[in-house]
Amino acid sequence: MISENLRRLWPYTTGLDKTKTILSVVVDLAKLGQTTNIVNKELTAEETGMAIIGVIQQMARIQFFSDKKKSKKDIATTLLVISKRIMKI
Repeated sequence: MISENLRRLWPYTTGLDKTKTILSVVVDLAKLGQTTNIVNKELTAEETGMAIIGVIQQMARIQFFSDKKKSKKDIATTLLVISKRIMKI
């Protein structure tokens, strides 16, 4: 359900190249981070992108289908911490 909603809403986002997928945008950011030595190169940019997107999808599922809701700030903080671990910043 989450993936389907993202697929439908993606074309309506502003400021992004709508011909790219969400995954390709994240992968491009990971590649940029690797070329500038900000993101660790232990994982490929594709693996890093898939890991981050996977975490975001799971967090969305928890938020929408769990009995315990988190605040937007708590979710953002958790995503930041997990993403930094994935990228080993």
